[in-house]
Amino acid sequence: MAKMNDSWFLHPLTLDAADQRPPELLFATPEDARGRGIDLTIRNGGEVVDTTGCTVLLAWHNLNTGEKSTRKFDAVDAAKGRWKCTYPTSMQNPGLVRARIVVMLESGETITSSREFDIKVEHVIANDLSEQAKDDLSAFQQAALELNKLNDDVKKAEEARVAAETARASAERSRASAETARKSAETARVTAETSRATAETARASVETARVEAEKGRATAEDARAEAEKERVIAEEGRVEAEKERVSEFARLKGESESATSAANAAAERANTAATNAETAAETASSLINSAIGSIPQGGFTGGGSGAGDADSLAKILRSDYGCFHSGGTIWTQPEHVEFEGSNCVLSCAEYDEETKTITLG
Repeated sequence: MAKMNDSWFLHPLTLDAADQRPPELLFATPEDARGRGIDLTIRNGGEVVDTTGCTVLLAWHNLNTGEKSTRKFDAVDAAKGRWKCTYPTSMQNPGLVRARIVVMLESGETITSSREFDIKVEHVIANDLSEQAKDDLSAFQQAALELNKLNDDVKKAEEARVAAETARASAERSRASAETARKSAETARVTAETSRATAETARASVETARVEAEKGRATAEDARAEAEKERVIAEEGRVEAEKERVSEFARLKGESESATSAANAAAERANTAATNAETAAETASSLINSAIGSIPQGGFTGGGSGAGDADSLAKILRSDYGCFHSGGTIWTQPEHVEFEGSNCVLSCAEYDEETKTITLG
């Protein structure tokens, strides 16, 4: 035999959307004591909804008495959207009750509420039963107290949430600022790294140029050293040449002085010879004139000095004579005379070493 359970006095109600109305009219009576109520299942598109942490309320308004309030649902299996509640005694006055189901978050923020639906509270049949059907006004008051406490808790939770959100927003701003600073630092690092790489490339290029320049300098230094050696050798040669030049100059100067002296002596001899030649010419002219003057009108007829002068004159007048002595002068043709320094050589005369005599011819 089955035991009576909630399905006897709780009306099953499934809400699949906020705009959905219960398909039929619900009933209650003042004779119910913590009995009749609603067995609620919340769905979403036919799927199970996890309502853990939510608060579900039955908001009601008795149109006969004008009284209105709320009744809190108890969780049967919140993870599967299962809740239940019984109608409060204050609601169960005969007449029509307009109701709706409200679903709230932990923070107290309303998620949504269903469309209105009606609960008909029927009249009492037996008074003695109605006296027993009181679920104590204190229970309603306790629910109100719990709801107020819940609202306080919700308010405190909201304040904590706002403070946490403010702290999160501040932390997010700090994070964003730090991220901006990090990006800026990263950009600066990349820029610095690029500059470093560029500077390193330039340094390597300069180092390569320096090495090449050093090679060139070493080559130039070797060339300079060789040139210096050649310069020293050339300088030594120049000094030796200068010494030779000075020596040669002294020698040439001596020879020049000697040649000048010899030339001067030769000039003096030439002058003397010229003077002698002039004297000889004068003598010859005088001799010729004397000879001509002594020639008789009829010519020479005998010997004597006149005959000698005539022979001398005849030789002078001939172009083929050699050399002869006459009037203290040696006479000859110019081609028979050569001067060697201070000496006069006659090609038309012979010298006899044994007799020490000169023969003119």
